[in-house]
Amino acid sequence: MKRIWKHKTISPCIKTFCWRLIRRALATGQRAGSLSPKIQNECSLYNMPENDAHMFFHYDFARVVWFSATPPIITSNLPQEQDGVQETLSAIITMNTGEEELPKIITLWFIWKARNDACFNNKKWSVLQVHHSTAVEITTSISELNADKQGNELQERRERRTLEDLDPNHFRITLPASLSGTRCYTDASITPDNDENPVRHAGLGILIVNAYAGTPSTIYINAKMMNCGSVIMAEAAALDLAAQILKKLGIQHPSVLTDNEQLAIFFNGQNYQNPPRWEIKPHTQSFINSCLSRGRKVYKICRSNNTTAHLLANQARQCSRHSAEFNCTNSQHVNNCPLRTALNSVLGAHFTLLAVSCC
Repeated sequence: MKRIWKHKTISPCIKTFCWRLIRRALATGQRAGSLSPKIQNECSLYNMPENDAHMFFHYDFARVVWFSATPPIITSNLPQEQDGVQETLSAIITMNTGEEELPKIITLWFIWKARNDACFNNKKWSVLQVHHSTAVEITTSISELNADKQGNELQERRERRTLEDLDPNHFRITLPASLSGTRCYTDASITPDNDENPVRHAGLGILIVNAYAGTPSTIYINAKMMNCGSVIMAEAAALDLAAQILKKLGIQHPSVLTDNEQLAIFFNGQNYQNPPRWEIKPHTQSFINSCLSRGRKVYKICRSNNTTAHLLANQARQCSRHSAEFNCTNSQHVNNCPLRTALNSVLGAHFTLLAVSCC
Protein backbone atom coordinates (compact mmCIF):
# COMPACT_ATOMS: atom_id res chain seq x y z
CA MET A 1 0.00 0.00 0.00
CA LYS A 2 2.85 2.40 0.80
CA ARG A 3 4.48 1.78 -2.57
CA ILE A 4 1.24 2.38 -4.44
CA TRP A 5 0.43 5.49 -2.40
CA LYS A 6 3.84 7.01 -3.22
CA HIS A 7 3.74 6.04 -6.91
CA LYS A 8 3.73 9.17 -9.06
CA THR A 9 1.90 7.80 -12.12
CA ILE A 10 -1.12 6.31 -10.31
CA SER A 11 -3.96 8.81 -9.98
CA PRO A 12 -5.37 9.72 -6.52
CA CYS A 13 -8.78 8.12 -7.19
CA ILE A 14 -7.14 4.77 -8.04
CA LYS A 15 -4.91 5.01 -4.97
CA THR A 16 -8.02 5.56 -2.85
CA PHE A 17 -9.68 2.57 -4.52
CA CYS A 18 -6.63 0.43 -3.72
CA TRP A 19 -6.70 1.58 -0.11
CA ARG A 20 -10.37 0.55 0.17
CA LEU A 21 -9.68 -2.78 -1.50
CA ILE A 22 -6.82 -3.63 0.85
CA ARG A 23 -8.83 -2.49 3.87
CA ARG A 24 -11.82 -4.66 2.82
CA ALA A 25 -13.95 -1.54 2.43
CA LEU A 26 -15.36 -1.97 -1.09
CA ALA A 27 -19.13 -2.39 -1.40
CA THR A 28 -19.06 -5.84 -2.99
CA GLY A 29 -22.01 -8.20 -2.67
CA GLN A 30 -20.85 -9.77 0.58
CA ARG A 31 -20.90 -6.34 2.30
CA ALA A 32 -23.53 -4.30 0.46
CA GLY A 33 -26.14 -6.81 -0.69
CA SER A 34 -28.39 -6.07 2.24
CA LEU A 35 -28.11 -2.30 1.72
CA SER A 36 -29.01 -2.04 -1.95
CA PRO A 37 -31.48 -4.05 -4.04
CA LYS A 38 -29.12 -3.68 -7.02
CA ILE A 39 -26.22 -5.41 -5.26
CA GLN A 40 -26.81 -9.09 -4.63
CA ASN A 41 -24.80 -11.33 -2.32
CA GLU A 42 -24.21 -13.71 -5.22
CA CYS A 43 -22.45 -13.05 -8.51
CA SER A 44 -25.16 -12.30 -11.10
CA LEU A 45 -23.51 -14.62 -13.62
CA TYR A 46 -22.39 -17.63 -11.63
CA ASN A 47 -24.52 -17.68 -8.45
CA MET A 48 -21.39 -17.72 -6.32
CA PRO A 49 -20.66 -15.46 -3.34
CA GLU A 50 -19.43 -12.13 -4.69
CA ASN A 51 -16.43 -11.53 -2.49
CA ASP A 52 -13.35 -9.52 -3.46
CA ALA A 53 -11.28 -12.49 -4.62
CA HIS A 54 -14.09 -13.88 -6.80
CA MET A 55 -14.92 -10.54 -8.41
CA PHE A 56 -11.35 -9.41 -9.18
CA PHE A 57 -9.63 -12.70 -9.95
CA HIS A 58 -11.77 -15.87 -10.13
CA TYR A 59 -14.88 -15.34 -12.18
CA ASP A 60 -14.55 -15.88 -15.94
CA PHE A 61 -14.37 -12.23 -17.05
CA ALA A 62 -11.60 -11.39 -14.56
CA ARG A 63 -9.72 -14.61 -15.36
CA VAL A 64 -9.66 -13.78 -19.07
CA VAL A 65 -8.57 -10.20 -18.34
CA TRP A 66 -5.58 -11.37 -16.30
CA PHE A 67 -4.68 -14.22 -18.66
CA SER A 68 -4.60 -11.82 -21.64
CA ALA A 69 -2.60 -9.18 -19.74
CA THR A 70 1.11 -8.50 -20.27
CA PRO A 71 2.62 -10.44 -18.59
CA PRO A 72 -0.25 -12.95 -18.27
CA ILE A 73 -1.43 -14.19 -14.87
CA ILE A 74 -3.12 -17.57 -14.37
CA THR A 75 -5.57 -16.81 -11.59
CA SER A 76 -6.28 -20.47 -10.83
CA ASN A 77 -2.80 -20.55 -9.27
CA LEU A 78 -3.68 -17.68 -6.93
CA PRO A 79 -4.98 -18.13 -3.36
CA GLN A 80 -8.73 -18.77 -2.94
CA GLU A 81 -9.51 -16.17 -0.27
CA GLN A 82 -12.88 -15.77 1.44
CA ASP A 83 -12.37 -12.24 2.82
CA GLY A 84 -10.22 -9.71 1.02
CA VAL A 85 -7.39 -10.11 -1.49
CA GLN A 86 -4.35 -9.49 0.68
CA GLU A 87 -2.69 -12.85 -0.06
CA THR A 88 -3.50 -12.55 -3.77
CA LEU A 89 -1.99 -9.08 -4.05
CA SER A 90 1.10 -10.27 -2.21
CA ALA A 91 1.45 -13.02 -4.80
CA ILE A 92 1.24 -10.77 -7.87
CA ILE A 93 3.04 -7.73 -6.42
CA THR A 94 6.12 -8.73 -4.45
CA MET A 95 9.02 -6.74 -3.07
CA ASN A 96 10.87 -7.59 -6.28
CA THR A 97 8.20 -6.00 -8.46
CA GLY A 98 9.70 -2.96 -10.18
CA GLU A 99 8.16 0.50 -10.07
CA GLU A 100 7.33 0.25 -13.78
CA GLU A 101 5.14 -2.81 -13.10
CA LEU A 102 3.16 -1.35 -10.21
CA PRO A 103 0.61 0.33 -12.50
CA LYS A 104 -0.78 -3.17 -13.25
CA ILE A 105 -2.91 -2.46 -10.18
CA ILE A 106 -4.87 -0.11 -12.45
CA THR A 107 -6.39 -3.19 -14.09
CA LEU A 108 -8.25 -3.85 -10.84
CA TRP A 109 -9.80 -0.37 -11.03
CA PHE A 110 -11.24 -1.00 -14.50
CA ILE A 111 -12.53 -4.46 -13.53
CA TRP A 112 -14.33 -2.65 -10.70
CA LYS A 113 -15.73 -0.05 -13.13
CA ALA A 114 -16.88 -2.82 -15.50
CA ARG A 115 -18.68 -4.56 -12.63
CA ASN A 116 -20.41 -1.34 -11.55
CA ASP A 117 -21.51 -0.55 -15.11
CA ALA A 118 -23.01 -4.04 -15.36
CA CYS A 119 -24.82 -3.67 -12.00
CA PHE A 120 -26.11 -0.11 -12.27
CA ASN A 121 -26.09 0.94 -15.93
CA ASN A 122 -26.76 -2.39 -17.70
CA LYS A 123 -23.58 -1.92 -19.74
CA LYS A 124 -21.15 -4.70 -20.52
CA TRP A 125 -17.45 -4.18 -20.95
CA SER A 126 -15.24 -6.30 -23.19
CA VAL A 127 -11.89 -7.67 -22.08
CA LEU A 128 -10.23 -5.50 -24.74
CA GLN A 129 -11.98 -2.43 -23.30
CA VAL A 130 -10.44 -3.10 -19.88
CA HIS A 131 -6.94 -3.43 -21.36
CA HIS A 132 -7.40 -0.35 -23.55
CA SER A 133 -8.65 1.76 -20.64
CA THR A 134 -5.75 0.61 -18.48
CA ALA A 135 -3.21 1.47 -21.17
CA VAL A 136 -4.76 4.91 -21.75
CA GLU A 137 -4.76 5.64 -18.01
CA ILE A 138 -1.08 4.69 -17.67
CA THR A 139 -0.05 6.65 -20.78
CA THR A 140 -1.99 9.72 -19.72
CA SER A 141 -0.56 9.65 -16.19
CA ILE A 142 3.01 9.34 -17.49
CA SER A 143 2.48 12.19 -19.97
CA GLU A 144 1.07 14.43 -17.24
CA LEU A 145 3.98 13.58 -14.95
CA ASN A 146 6.53 14.44 -17.64
CA ALA A 147 4.73 17.68 -18.43
CA ASP A 148 4.69 18.57 -14.74
CA LYS A 149 8.44 17.95 -14.45
CA GLN A 150 9.16 20.15 -17.46
CA GLY A 151 6.96 22.95 -16.20
CA ASN A 152 7.84 22.79 -12.51
CA GLU A 153 10.59 25.39 -12.61
CA LEU A 154 8.47 27.88 -14.56
CA GLN A 155 5.43 27.22 -12.38
CA GLU A 156 7.41 27.72 -9.17
CA ARG A 157 8.61 31.08 -10.45
CA ARG A 158 5.04 32.07 -11.24
CA GLU A 159 3.80 31.00 -7.82
CA ARG A 160 6.56 32.95 -6.08
CA ARG A 161 5.58 36.16 -7.81
CA THR A 162 3.95 38.71 -5.54
CA LEU A 163 1.95 41.80 -6.24
CA GLU A 164 5.16 43.80 -6.42
CA ASP A 165 6.53 41.52 -9.16
CA LEU A 166 3.59 42.36 -11.42
CA ASP A 167 2.35 45.63 -12.77
CA PRO A 168 0.41 47.03 -9.80
CA ASN A 169 -1.80 49.06 -12.14
CA HIS A 170 -2.90 45.82 -13.79
CA PHE A 171 -5.06 44.59 -10.92
CA ARG A 172 -4.45 46.61 -7.77
CA ILE A 173 -6.53 49.74 -7.29
CA THR A 174 -6.74 52.21 -4.43
CA LEU A 175 -9.86 54.08 -5.61
CA PRO A 176 -12.37 51.47 -6.80
CA ALA A 177 -15.10 54.11 -7.11
CA SER A 178 -13.15 55.57 -10.04
CA LEU A 179 -13.80 52.45 -12.14
CA SER A 180 -16.41 52.80 -14.85
CA GLY A 181 -19.22 50.33 -15.37
CA THR A 182 -20.37 47.72 -12.88
CA ARG A 183 -18.37 47.18 -9.70
CA CYS A 184 -18.84 44.01 -7.67
CA TYR A 185 -17.34 43.87 -4.16
CA THR A 186 -16.99 40.44 -2.48
CA ASP A 187 -15.88 39.28 0.94
CA ALA A 188 -16.23 36.31 3.31
CA SER A 189 -16.41 35.90 7.07
CA ILE A 190 -15.22 32.68 8.70
CA THR A 191 -13.33 31.54 11.79
CA PRO A 192 -9.55 31.10 11.34
CA ASP A 193 -8.24 27.83 9.91
CA ASN A 194 -7.34 25.17 12.47
CA ASP A 195 -7.05 21.38 12.59
CA GLU A 196 -9.65 20.97 15.34
CA ASN A 197 -12.48 22.47 13.29
CA PRO A 198 -11.63 21.95 9.61
CA VAL A 199 -15.19 22.27 8.24
CA ARG A 200 -17.48 25.09 9.38
CA HIS A 201 -19.95 27.58 7.94
CA ALA A 202 -18.95 30.89 6.35
CA GLY A 203 -20.78 34.14 5.65
CA LEU A 204 -20.56 35.61 2.15
CA GLY A 205 -21.12 39.27 1.36
CA ILE A 206 -21.63 40.76 -2.11
CA LEU A 207 -22.19 44.37 -3.10
CA ILE A 208 -22.99 45.15 -6.76
CA VAL A 209 -23.01 48.80 -7.80
CA ASN A 210 -24.60 49.96 -11.10
CA ALA A 211 -25.58 46.45 -11.99
CA TYR A 212 -26.91 46.84 -15.53
CA ALA A 213 -26.97 49.49 -18.17
CA GLY A 214 -30.04 51.74 -18.36
CA THR A 215 -31.32 50.83 -14.88
CA PRO A 216 -28.53 51.64 -12.39
CA SER A 217 -29.03 50.01 -9.02
CA THR A 218 -27.22 48.78 -5.94
CA ILE A 219 -27.57 45.16 -4.81
CA TYR A 220 -26.75 43.84 -1.33
CA ILE A 221 -26.49 40.06 -0.84
CA ASN A 222 -26.01 38.06 2.35
CA ALA A 223 -25.39 34.33 1.82
CA LYS A 224 -24.05 31.42 3.80
CA MET A 225 -21.86 28.47 2.87
CA MET A 226 -22.44 25.57 5.26
CA ASN A 227 -19.50 23.25 4.52
CA CYS A 228 -16.40 25.38 4.13
CA GLY A 229 -12.91 23.99 4.70
CA SER A 230 -10.73 27.10 4.77
CA VAL A 231 -10.62 30.89 4.70
CA ILE A 232 -9.53 31.00 1.08
CA MET A 233 -12.33 28.60 0.10
CA ALA A 234 -14.84 31.04 1.60
CA GLU A 235 -13.31 33.93 -0.35
CA ALA A 236 -13.37 31.87 -3.57
CA ALA A 237 -17.00 30.89 -2.91
CA ALA A 238 -17.98 34.56 -2.57
CA LEU A 239 -16.35 35.31 -5.93
CA ASP A 240 -18.03 32.26 -7.46
CA LEU A 241 -21.52 33.26 -6.29
CA ALA A 242 -20.99 36.86 -7.43
CA ALA A 243 -19.81 35.71 -10.87
CA GLN A 244 -22.85 33.49 -11.35
CA ILE A 245 -25.19 36.35 -10.46
CA LEU A 246 -23.36 38.78 -12.76
CA LYS A 247 -23.65 36.29 -15.61
CA LYS A 248 -27.38 35.71 -15.08
CA LEU A 249 -27.96 39.46 -15.00
CA GLY A 250 -26.22 39.73 -18.37
CA ILE A 251 -23.63 42.22 -17.13
CA GLN A 252 -20.74 42.77 -19.54
CA HIS A 253 -17.22 43.77 -18.48
CA PRO A 254 -17.75 43.81 -14.70
CA SER A 255 -14.99 44.86 -12.32
CA VAL A 256 -14.80 42.27 -9.53
CA LEU A 257 -13.14 43.50 -6.34
CA THR A 258 -11.65 41.37 -3.57
CA ASP A 259 -9.29 42.02 -0.67
CA ASN A 260 -7.78 38.51 -0.96
CA GLU A 261 -4.27 38.82 -2.38
CA GLN A 262 -3.81 35.16 -3.35
CA LEU A 263 -6.95 35.04 -5.45
CA ALA A 264 -6.18 38.39 -7.08
CA ILE A 265 -2.78 37.07 -8.18
CA PHE A 266 -4.27 33.77 -9.38
CA PHE A 267 -7.04 35.28 -11.52
CA ASN A 268 -4.63 37.78 -13.09
CA GLY A 269 -2.05 35.11 -13.89
CA GLN A 270 -1.64 32.97 -16.98
CA ASN A 271 -2.26 29.51 -15.52
CA TYR A 272 -5.76 28.76 -14.21
CA GLN A 273 -5.06 25.05 -13.64
CA ASN A 274 -3.38 25.36 -10.23
CA PRO A 275 -5.29 27.51 -7.73
CA PRO A 276 -3.68 28.48 -4.39
CA ARG A 277 -5.34 25.43 -2.77
CA TRP A 278 -6.63 22.45 -4.70
CA GLU A 279 -9.93 22.12 -2.80
CA ILE A 280 -11.10 25.53 -4.08
CA LYS A 281 -10.81 24.39 -7.71
CA PRO A 282 -14.60 23.99 -8.23
CA HIS A 283 -15.18 27.60 -7.17
CA THR A 284 -12.26 29.11 -9.12
CA GLN A 285 -13.22 27.18 -12.24
CA SER A 286 -16.87 28.21 -11.89
CA PHE A 287 -15.76 31.84 -11.55
CA ILE A 288 -13.63 31.55 -14.70
CA ASN A 289 -16.47 29.89 -16.64
CA SER A 290 -18.94 32.58 -15.58
CA CYS A 291 -16.78 35.69 -16.02
CA LEU A 292 -13.83 34.97 -18.29
CA SER A 293 -15.80 35.23 -21.53
CA ARG A 294 -17.58 38.36 -20.32
CA GLY A 295 -14.47 40.54 -20.09
CA ARG A 296 -14.14 40.29 -16.32
CA LYS A 297 -11.44 42.15 -14.41
CA VAL A 298 -10.39 41.16 -10.91
CA TYR A 299 -8.89 43.89 -8.76
CA LYS A 300 -7.16 43.72 -5.39
CA ILE A 301 -8.46 46.36 -2.99
CA CYS A 302 -7.69 47.19 0.62
CA ARG A 303 -9.98 46.01 3.41
CA SER A 304 -10.82 49.67 4.14
CA ASN A 305 -12.34 49.89 0.64
CA ASN A 306 -14.37 46.73 1.15
CA THR A 307 -16.23 47.55 4.36
CA THR A 308 -19.77 47.06 3.01
CA ALA A 309 -19.13 43.56 1.63
CA HIS A 310 -17.26 42.72 4.84
CA LEU A 311 -20.24 43.83 6.95
CA LEU A 312 -22.64 41.80 4.79
CA ALA A 313 -20.44 38.70 5.22
CA ASN A 314 -20.29 39.13 9.01
CA GLN A 315 -24.07 39.52 9.17
CA ALA A 316 -24.52 36.35 7.14
CA ARG A 317 -22.20 34.28 9.34
CA GLN A 318 -23.97 35.38 12.53
CA CYS A 319 -27.48 34.97 11.12
CA SER A 320 -29.47 32.00 12.43
CA ARG A 321 -32.19 32.13 9.75
CA HIS A 322 -32.30 29.55 6.95
CA SER A 323 -34.81 31.24 4.66
CA ALA A 324 -34.15 34.12 2.29
CA GLU A 325 -35.64 37.60 2.54
CA PHE A 326 -35.94 39.48 -0.75
CA ASN A 327 -36.53 43.22 -0.93
CA CYS A 328 -36.60 45.41 -4.04
CA THR A 329 -37.17 49.17 -3.77
CA ASN A 330 -36.03 50.06 -7.30
CA SER A 331 -38.82 52.04 -8.93
CA GLN A 332 -37.97 50.61 -12.35
CA HIS A 333 -38.47 47.05 -11.14
CA VAL A 334 -42.16 47.38 -10.20
CA ASN A 335 -43.36 44.67 -12.57
CA ASN A 336 -40.33 42.39 -12.52
CA CYS A 337 -37.01 42.48 -10.71
CA PRO A 338 -34.32 40.79 -12.85
CA LEU A 339 -32.32 40.00 -9.72
CA ARG A 340 -35.03 37.69 -8.38
CA THR A 341 -35.02 35.73 -11.64
CA ALA A 342 -31.22 35.53 -11.65
CA LEU A 343 -31.04 34.25 -8.07
CA ASN A 344 -33.51 31.45 -8.74
CA SER A 345 -31.15 29.98 -11.34
CA VAL A 346 -27.84 30.12 -9.44
CA LEU A 347 -28.72 28.64 -6.07
CA GLY A 348 -27.45 25.14 -5.40
CA ALA A 349 -26.00 22.91 -2.75
CA HIS A 350 -23.08 25.27 -2.02
CA PHE A 351 -24.93 28.45 -1.04
CA THR A 352 -27.90 29.51 1.10
CA LEU A 353 -29.26 33.00 0.55
CA LEU A 354 -30.25 34.89 3.70
CA ALA A 355 -31.07 38.42 2.55
CA VAL A 356 -31.14 40.19 -0.81
CA SER A 357 -31.86 43.87 -1.34
CA CYS A 358 -32.11 45.68 -4.66
CA CYS A 359 -32.42 49.46 -4.61
